[in-house]
Amino acid sequence: MNRSVIVMPSYNPDEHMITFLQALIAGGARKIIIVNDGSEADRLPYFEEAAAYPEVDLLTHEVNKGKGRAIKTAIAHYRSMGYENEFLGLITADDDGQHAPADVQKMADALAELYSSSGASTQTATDNDKNDDRHPDRTIILGVRDFGENVPFRSRIGNTLTRKLFHLFYGVPVQDTQTGLRAIPNELLEFCENVRGERYEYEMNVLTESALHKIALKQLGIATIYIDKNSASRFHVVRDSWKIYKVLFGRFFKYALSSLSSCLIDVGLFQLFIMLLKDKVGPYILTATVLARIVSSFYNYSMNRKVVFGTGNVKKTIFRYYLLAVCQMLVSAGLVTGAKLLLPVLPESLIKVVVDTLLFFISYRIQQNFIFTEKHA
Repeated sequence: MNRSVIVMPSYNPDEHMITFLQALIAGGARKIIIVNDGSEADRLPYFEEAAAYPEVDLLTHEVNKGKGRAIKTAIAHYRSMGYENEFLGLITADDDGQHAPADVQKMADALAELYSSSGASTQTATDNDKNDDRHPDRTIILGVRDFGENVPFRSRIGNTLTRKLFHLFYGVPVQDTQTGLRAIPNELLEFCENVRGERYEYEMNVLTESALHKIALKQLGIATIYIDKNSASRFHVVRDSWKIYKVLFGRFFKYALSSLSSCLIDVGLFQLFIMLLKDKVGPYILTATVLARIVSSFYNYSMNRKVVFGTGNVKKTIFRYYLLAVCQMLVSAGLVTGAKLLLPVLPESLIKVVVDTLLFFISYRIQQNFIFTEKHA
């Protein structure tokens, strides 16, 4: 633990924070950043007691701003103090007694291993390290829990649903999407500080942005601890769940709207060109189809690059996008033809709806993982 800084966002803590803090210091922690996120006046003595330890930097929000903002405040403090010259990175941990000090030590060991395994003794990576998924500039470590029978029903169901949705939409299997125990190397602190979100949705945003930027998520098993069935949790079921699922569905919802609006533009332009070209151009249907598809496809490409995925260099993505579009068109035609030969009683239009719906989801994953994606720089 002596090579990592521990970060504890804290709102209305109790004696568990002091017990946890003392255990961390006894385990060798040299620097702990605690963020008082606008706690009530009767909880201030806990912060005063914590601040008496020389290992503690106490930061304060005058009003409650959320866990995400508290973590960003700690990251900004870490960087402003120049701690990256002394430590390898920081470890976020909850203050309510649900993270074992031994697991924090496990995270610290794993963070140190990232540097030793990559041969990086400083913050700078060599060119040979760039493609190593274990290099610290491309890895966030997650302490993941085992959601078995002893876990409160609400937590077990919620985590099961979010991890399956995350795997479905982002293609990355994460056992515990809501874990607060995470190790972040120095190289990714600026990245994490710039991730959107102020409250619990921030931690989900870190996972989604990591998936989009090809940042590895290393997972370590940790103890599953729930005190009094998690009755002290500050997680607001309706409000915070809505924000988390909004993150999970947000990008796919934008993708669906982009596709739908592109389709409407394509149909509208097709009708316009039909009226303009009929009786003037021989193959007017083919001409109208091509012109409408050129405009609608470029609109779709622009929307996906700027609004849906929000990343990707034009030179690198436009060729891949149109290559995918051509392949998707050919695959659609091939599958519809093959299905019609096997099931001649089915109408072609029904087959095409089923085929294109399947390709719609596949195209989303391909665009997200291979076209509009960036390695973290």
